[in-house]
Amino acid sequence: GIKFKNGSIQILITGDTLESVRFTCDGSVNILISEVTAAFSAEFHMEEAGKYQSFTIPEKVQEALSK
Repeated sequence: GIKFKNGSIQILITGDTLESVRFTCDGSVNILISEVTAAFSAEFHMEEAGKYQSFTIPEKVQEALSK
């Protein structure tokens, strides 16, 4: 199995336009009888950002970001 220990997410919004989403995770993976360190990251760029101009950040996310 996979065990994630920590990570982060970054959301880039310019005005009301969603530009990109990036996330990283660190942890470990069980392979056969061994546990090995693992890291995963990805970044998504919105090629046609204009499509997402009506994007709104959910209230719970806004609350979490303001803490």
